[in-house]
Amino acid sequence: MTTRTATLTCGNCGREGTHELTYAGRILASTQCRACGYTIRHPHDDLGSAYLHDIEQRIASKPYRMLRRLRRHPVKFVLDLPVAVAEKPRKLIDEVRPLIMNDEQSGQHGQEAGSSGGT
Repeated sequence: MTTRTATLTCGNCGREGTHELTYAGRILASTQCRACGYTIRHPHDDLGSAYLHDIEQRIASKPYRMLRRLRRHPVKFVLDLPVAVAEKPRKLIDEVRPLIMNDEQSGQHGQEAGSSGGT
């Protein structure tokens, strides 16, 4: 799970301000307004399939990316490889966490993207 911030206009309070953006891999999982706490989540069913598509592309391109790094910086590549291999399981778990969290676990309110949120 990666978290970034951006200045956006909140759809709930209407203020322009800092929002927290949470990503699962390269997929935007949710946004939260820091002013009012309003959260919009990517629909879980669609988020899972989008993440799987993203991870398939990343796995398919990994050998090419590793070879490119090896060619550009062979010594650094060899020295960094053991740490990168050891950290990868934790990084994947952190990426998947937003996919398996539900509203009760997150303790946040809001709506899923694409839902009307009212009448």
